[in-house]
This record gives sequence, C-alpha cells and structure tokens, in this order.
Amino acid sequence: TFVSVNKTMRRSQKSLLFILIAGAWIIILIVQNPMAGKKRRKNHDSHLTTTNVASDQEFWFGDIPETYSVDPKVVQKASEQAASVILRNRKLSQAFSQPLPGDHDHPAIAMISISDGESAARVIMGSGAGVQAAIRDATERTQPTRDDRWLRIDVVNRAAGEALRWQPGHFGITNNPCHDPLGGTWTLPPHQDPSLFGIAFRRDKWAFMGSQIMSQALVVQMKRQFFVDLPKLFGAIPAHSDEHPLCHLLGKNLQVYAFTTEAFFFELGKPERPLFRGHRMYHNNVPQQDLRTAFVTGAEYLASVIDENGRFIYEYNPAWDRPKEGYNILRHAGSVYSILSEIKLTGNKDLIPATERAMKYLANSARPCPIDVLNPKEVESDDYMCIVEDHQIKLGGNGLSLVAFCRYTEVTGDKQYMELMKGLANWATYLQGNQPQQDSGRLYPHVFHERNGRWEATKYSSEFYDGEMLLGIARLLKLEHDEKLLEVGNQFVDWIVTKRDPPGKRVPHDHWMLYALNDLYRIRPNQHCIQHTIRIANEIAGAQRVPEQQTNNGYHNTHGQQPIDYFGGYPPGVMNTGTATRMEGMSAAYNLMKDTKNNAYTQKYLTSLRWGVRFLVQTTYAPESVMYFRHPERAIGGVPESADIVNIRIDYVQHSISALMETYKIEEKAHGGTDGGAVMEGVEEAEAEDGREAEDAQP
Repeated sequence: TFVSVNKTMRRSQKSLLFILIAGAWIIILIVQNPMAGKKRRKNHDSHLTTTNVASDQEFWFGDIPETYSVDPKVVQKASEQAASVILRNRKLSQAFSQPLPGDHDHPAIAMISISDGESAARVIMGSGAGVQAAIRDATERTQPTRDDRWLRIDVVNRAAGEALRWQPGHFGITNNPCHDPLGGTWTLPPHQDPSLFGIAFRRDKWAFMGSQIMSQALVVQMKRQFFVDLPKLFGAIPAHSDEHPLCHLLGKNLQVYAFTTEAFFFELGKPERPLFRGHRMYHNNVPQQDLRTAFVTGAEYLASVIDENGRFIYEYNPAWDRPKEGYNILRHAGSVYSILSEIKLTGNKDLIPATERAMKYLANSARPCPIDVLNPKEVESDDYMCIVEDHQIKLGGNGLSLVAFCRYTEVTGDKQYMELMKGLANWATYLQGNQPQQDSGRLYPHVFHERNGRWEATKYSSEFYDGEMLLGIARLLKLEHDEKLLEVGNQFVDWIVTKRDPPGKRVPHDHWMLYALNDLYRIRPNQHCIQHTIRIANEIAGAQRVPEQQTNNGYHNTHGQQPIDYFGGYPPGVMNTGTATRMEGMSAAYNLMKDTKNNAYTQKYLTSLRWGVRFLVQTTYAPESVMYFRHPERAIGGVPESADIVNIRIDYVQHSISALMETYKIEEKAHGGTDGGAVMEGVEEAEAEDGREAEDAQP
C-alpha cells in the first residue's frame, strides 16, 4: 500500500510539474502574440492544409478540356443545392433529385470550403461528369458540423499546364524533413498572379486555390517575383511516411496546373454571393447596408487592436497570425479619429473606452515646441505644443492630432484637451510668423529633429503635411472661433494656391487638402477654396481606372488585360489606401460643389465616388475573404494592403472606413434616408454651424 501511495504521489508531482510548465509556455505564447486576445474563440487551433482529395478521385485537372467553360448559372444552382444539404440539413437525394438544364457531362472538379468562422476552412474536393455531379460528389464527402456557418463552393472553369522553375540559392530550407536538403525554391511564372490562379500538382494529387495560397502565405513576393515558401508548403502537405512526399521533387522544375474557378459564398440567413479573387463583386452601386457593414466592422477592428496603454497593434499579418513591428503617430491620430467618426455616425458608444485610451496615448506624446530654433529670442512655453515621436516633430503630426482631439471633444463633450489643442494650433501661427517675405503665409519647416539634446530644423518636406495642418486649423475653428487663427488658415491657402501649386504645375492628389478647403470655405467663403478643389478633384477623377463601356454582364475592359476588380482603383497596381484617400477627398469635393451649386462637377465626382467605394467594399475583409486564415475572426473588418498583399495596417483601415462613411452619408441624403440624412442636414446653409458636416471624413 505504501509503495502504491508513493507511486501515486510521484505521478501527481510529475503531473503538477507538467501543468506548470505547460502553463508557462501558454503565457509566453500569449505575450508574444498580442492578437491572441483580440476576439474570443474556441479552444482549438487550425493547421495549414491542402485540399482534401479522395484516393478514388475520378477526374484530375488534366482531364478538363482547355476549351471548356462552365456556365456560372449552373454552378450557382448546383451550389444552392449543396448549401441546402450542408447548412440546412436537407437530404442529399432530395437536393440533387433533378438534373440541371445547361449542364454537360464534361469532366468537372468542385471544391467545397466550410468553416465555423473561428478556424481555417476545411476544403473537400469532388469530381464528376458535369458540374452538378462534381458538386454532389464533394457534398457527399463533406462532413459538416453544427458550428459550421460559412460555405464556399468552387468549380474549376479553366486549367492549363504551367512549369514552376527551380531557382537555387533562394529561401533555402533549414530543419526540413528531407534527408538531402537543397537551397532553393520554385518561382511562379511572371504572368501568374497567385491571388487569381490556383495550383494543382500533376502527378501528386495536391491542390491549392488562389485564396488558400494567399491566406496560408504559400508564396513570398520579392521584386515583383513570387517564390514558393517551401517551409509553408511542407507544412501544408501531409506526410504519410518517414520521407516527406515533396522531397523527391526538390531541385528540378515542377510541372503543375494553373486553374481558375467560378465561386459562390453562402452564409446562414444571407443571400449567396458570387466571388472573384475570393471576395465579393458588385456590378452596380454598393447597397447602403453593405457600405454600413464595411465601415462598422472596420471601426470595430481598429478599436479591438488598441491595447491597454492606448497604442494600436500597428500592423497585422493574418496569414502568419502575427503583428509586425513599427509605428507612426500620425496614423495613430488618423485611426482614432476614424473610430470617433463612426461613433458619431452610428451612436456605437461601446467603442468609446478604446478611443479614450488612444487619446491619452496621443496626449502623452505632446511636448513644448522648440520655438528658439527659428527665433533664438523666444523662450520655450506651454503655449506652443508639438507631438513628438522618435525625436521628431512633424507638422502633419500636430495637424492630425488636432483633428482627432476635435472629433473626440465633439463626440464626447469632454473638453479636457482644449488647451492642448490651442497649443498645437499655435505652432502653425509661430511657423507662419517666422517665414521670409517671399514665403509669406507658408508653414515651414515641416520636420524638426532632436540630436544630442538639441533641436534643429530639417529640409524634409511632405506634400501631405500642409493639408493635414490646414485641416486641424479648420476643425479647431469649428469648435472655437478665433479670428487670428482663421487669418493664418486663409493666408496659408493663398500661399498654397498661388505659390506652392501655381497654374500648370502638377497638384498632389491630397485628400487632406480637399477636406480642409471644404471646411474653411464654410467658415468664411474664399474662391481659392473652390478653384483649388476643382483642380485637385478633376485630376483624381481623371486618373481613376474605370471601364469605358458597361454591359449587362459586366464591363468591357479597354485598358488591356486587367482583372475586373481593379476598376475604381488607381494605377500603378491597385493599392487599397491610394484609392481610399482619393475617395475621401472626392467626398469633400462633391459636398462643396453641390452646396455651392457648381453642378457641372457634382455628377462627375459622384460617379468617381461610386466606383471607388465599390472597389473598397470588395477588398474589405469579410467572411468570404478571411475563411482560409488561421483565425478568420481576427481579420474581419480589416483592409489588406492590396489584392496580393494580405497585411492589415491601421491606416489602410482608417482611410477606407472614412471614405465609406462619407459616401454612405452622401447616398443617404440623396435618397432621403434617415441614417445619414440627419448627419448631413443643413449643409446647404454655408454659414450655419450645424450644416458643416460635409467635412466629416478624414483618414
């Protein structure tokens, strides 16, 4: 008995030790990944996985005729049948009881992706003679659970042979499962965009859709070339023996199939959505409810990544499920402003505690300005305050901080930052008062740097800092009128229009400037505000990528071979933030033109806005575009850098939701809605205090 008890005690001690060690590791992992607490989720993790291909798969990608094209209507109907089985528990035999008109008996391949919304989607493949048969085969192999709520169904509509070239010396693998590791990896053909094309191996039955490739970070982009991330690929393909099945393929060119699909997404209680590049598509104006959902979830995303100290998780890679280093106080100010603007529009006061922390962080970044740098006779004083980050003072930092503090005061009624706001604005007055005669009205230098305890002016200049500071001045004037500060703003506008941007010179696509011109005109009309607004907005509208002809089935592309979801964006490439900022500015330009009866421009600017927000809503992370990430719910509402770069940074989200909110209010007013109508009420009276809402946006 003693021996038995002693053994039991030793086992208990070992168990306790194991629990303590495991607990310590869990704490370390949580500390290392601040995103871990972003949203509650089930206590399970998800792993990278290839598409689940059955051993008795009837057809493979090489069996699909190159000239064959599936009928989207047949795919949609068969997908609806599958959704009724998977999401609504209908019997398989009943759902697929009738053949579909227009379906043919060509070899077809279908992939069903299903997720509970908290872990990466499971992907099941099926095949058959015809679209309906392939989808039915995949449906029969699917094992849905009670928690599944997101469903995506893809049918291959094109498959062509491609070669992935082996390139030695790049991304060499360490700690890989191969006995004879080789330094190198495969490169994708230059014409193959991994966000548009899936890849299927020829001999080994492994396949990844484009959405899986991007969401699992199976490729890495360097200098416009995509390389396969071999460690990720090793993790995504299961090994069923001592040697990983990829090992025999290393060191030589790889023959694969590149494929595209017709896809539909289903969510309980909502209509199905056709997908392109894994996201929703709009062939008409975006419904107001979709606009609202996008900016509400975007604001919630931003609020959820503000930590206890009021600092944002600046950048997050959902494919790696890891934050990235870096920070920018200007983007901090703009992001908290956009959350506060959403609170003002929707009344969502649940987000206020997070914004209060962010505002305190911003206020703690303020220091007395080094006014003796330009004028040695001046003595440092709290009357002149500057936002300091990394030993730098930026004119735009003061401007955007003013914008954020003003919106906080407006939304909460809390005036604790009023003196700080005046100090930030006084810096502009000081700079303007110390300019040489030939630069009268200018605010310069843009940046001051501290070295070895001494501040000095730099020659660095940003084309956006002027607009940021001018907007801060205008917002403070709305809260508390100051004739001297108004004169500073008007002189600054005159300098910008006549000296910085004289006729014939290229003007920056500056959304900040458009916001500020709109605001200042409503405080005191100035024709320079009207003229410069038209000049900037016309350049923005003219540079936008839009089709020249619209048809019932979509858009005729006369700009060369460009994906259809590029429309509404701006070349080169299509980065989300470049589109969002321009649409913010366009909203201010539209409001100013409409309220000053400049009707020649209103429709032009409204058309540009509608194209732009169509692009932005399509690219905002929603259930259908996050379902292959490790933790999908963490990315909902985020905005990626571009179609082929999945990183979410706070300014990407900030700019996008600001543009969407402004467009939402414009559409509400145009259609007599109540959601945005009350916010926009009264803008036709330029001098009325309650009618100055056209400027409500800002990045």
